Amino acid sequence: MLKHTSLSSVVGPAFISLVFAASAHAQTSPLYGIEEITVTAQKKEQSLQDVPLSVAALTAAALQDRSLENVTDLVVALPGLQFSAGTGSITPFLRGVGNPSSAVGNEASVAMYTDGVYHTRLPIGFFSLNNIERVEVLRGPQGTLFGRNSTAGVVHIITKTPTQDAEVKGSLGYGKFDTFQGDIYVAGGITDNLAADISISGKYQKEGWGENSVSGSRYGYHDNFTARSKWVLNASDSTTFELVGFYAYAKSNNQGGTFPGFQNGYTSTPYEQRGPGLVGFYDCDCDTDSVSRSEVWGASLTIQHDMSFAQIRSISAYSKVDMYDLFESDYTPRPDFYAPTESYVEQITQELQLVSLPGDRLSWILGLYYYDTTNEYTRQEWRSPPNFGPLGFDAFSKSKARSISGFAQASYEIAPKFNITGGLRYTSDKIKGNGWMEVATVPITILAPPDPQQDKVNKLTFKASADYRFSDEFMTYVSFSRGYKSPTFNLFVYNPIPNKPEVLDAYEIGFKGDFFNGTVRLNGAAFYYDIQSPQVQLFEGSSILLANAESGEVKGFELEAQVALSAALKGRASFSYLDSKYTSFQNAPSGPQNPNPPYGSLPLIQIDASGNYTPLAPKFTLNLGFDYTLNTDHGDFTLSADYYYNDGYFFEPDNLLHQPSFHLINAQIKYMPTENFGVRAWGKNLAGEKYVIGAVTQGGAPGYPFFPGAPREFGIAFDFSF
Repeated sequence: MLKHTSLSSVVGPAFISLVFAASAHAQTSPLYGIEEITVTAQKKEQSLQDVPLSVAALTAAALQDRSLENVTDLVVALPGLQFSAGTGSITPFLRGVGNPSSAVGNEASVAMYTDGVYHTRLPIGFFSLNNIERVEVLRGPQGTLFGRNSTAGVVHIITKTPTQDAEVKGSLGYGKFDTFQGDIYVAGGITDNLAADISISGKYQKEGWGENSVSGSRYGYHDNFTARSKWVLNASDSTTFELVGFYAYAKSNNQGGTFPGFQNGYTSTPYEQRGPGLVGFYDCDCDTDSVSRSEVWGASLTIQHDMSFAQIRSISAYSKVDMYDLFESDYTPRPDFYAPTESYVEQITQELQLVSLPGDRLSWILGLYYYDTTNEYTRQEWRSPPNFGPLGFDAFSKSKARSISGFAQASYEIAPKFNITGGLRYTSDKIKGNGWMEVATVPITILAPPDPQQDKVNKLTFKASADYRFSDEFMTYVSFSRGYKSPTFNLFVYNPIPNKPEVLDAYEIGFKGDFFNGTVRLNGAAFYYDIQSPQVQLFEGSSILLANAESGEVKGFELEAQVALSAALKGRASFSYLDSKYTSFQNAPSGPQNPNPPYGSLPLIQIDASGNYTPLAPKFTLNLGFDYTLNTDHGDFTLSADYYYNDGYFFEPDNLLHQPSFHLINAQIKYMPTENFGVRAWGKNLAGEKYVIGAVTQGGAPGYPFFPGAPREFGIAFDFSF
């Protein structure tokens, strides 16, 4: 059963106690404090505390100390961030904004970047957090500097950059479910002005979280392999070339039968009701083993040249993702419905930036951006003998998107410690779509002849903000910004009518402060979003569609605290509140349970969802944690722990499928007998909570398939470096 936990039992005076505890321990000139982190949230290097927007960052050391190994693990560390699971991919949400569609052709409302390169779609294994420098999460629309589909924010992974210094580090681990995991990083100088590295990581899960009782196969697993290499050439004192190549492979299965507490049925006679609890939470009794496989490879080239007045930067990138998915679409032991698909995403991007040099009262950036992507289902095989014969039908679909934009942003210190910032971005998007179906007979019968369609949207996005620093340690800011998400064609299966673009206007006020001689850091923000045409996922039969509500709004605030109680003990806490609803959503889909044969859900009906909560928008989340290091003559011990509370969320606009409140507890103890060797024992979801991270209403007998969150896991890892 899904569990429910009361927020009042865990919130308490968490922030107040942390702040006053630090005050009691702070010294006049302490030898310890909060770590300073340099970020590039505004496409220039700044201290995290100097950036006038809500941004969080975690370094490689912090990630390893807390055993945060994939971008999805960041949920327990950062307020406002959620991830929805799909078929081999992940979709981020920030502050209640996003859509859970994992279909090829859709792009998330939170832009995913690595080393300055935007990625339309990548397998979950690619977002491993091994051998990186840091990860940055920018909350709120980033429509000026990042532009494309950053309506809700940006998640940016910055990998390590090799230097002339030789470096070798790695890790080998073993965990529950017979899981083997490892990574290695090798870097150093090749010539006097050329350095290179190679990073390899992988995971193999021999056992699943559960089992398919029909086939006996593992069920609920994630295998992945990633290789990346970066070459840095310092051609002169003013010119640098950075070439990155990467390859990633992922294979996974994590789809449950029907949402806990609900029922499904058979699509063929004799009809039978399959009630709740028929199989275990992580198990299935399916005639077909669902699977998602993906391969991605690509490269990027960054050229940077320093001139007398500015720095010019070029970022060129190419990537291709090939995918195979086999959907068990009826979730029963009968061979009633399954759908294998093959697809790919091919992407080219080019960005040019001209950035002012640091030191002047006026700082600015100018840029041009080009984006070209092709999304295609090369085949969708729909096989349902009870409904359309043993051969079924095949579907084909393809879309192409081209986007050109120009942007500019400038900040000016109009008075001591008082800055204003303004930015504009103009984007021209053009999309084309095409698709058809064929009855799988001899001769082939075309059900819908090709009918190419296209759409074009021009959009102006902007940002205006002001920040004032009351002291070197305390800053406040206000901002007004607009984000925009481009329209798309639905490709699963093809719909010739594209959805509308999503536009978000954000109003935010926040502060950033370091107190008690740098031993306490407290950052906070309050925000209001006005969303026009928010994009939402609809599920008709087994077809995934992306449509639009009329409008929505989000009201909320966040608080983040870090405390250095001593050189050995550091604490952290964060809290977020969200009120994220549709202000107008007429004719929203809903599929309540069907009490009669064939059971499952009723055919989708239309309701008024105005006032309903948006998907994956918990009202409250709370994060608490600490790190404690004990130095001894025999080595150093570090204990880290994190507690995460989530008040619960809905999955669809009708608010039928609901994940109740839950909590997660993670912990790790690390022992380093020398500075070059360490051993870590870690555990995640130690309370064994059963919670859902993705669910949909699949009209008809299949009912309500879902994706479970990870169960209790634990393991050991050995780290080395030299």
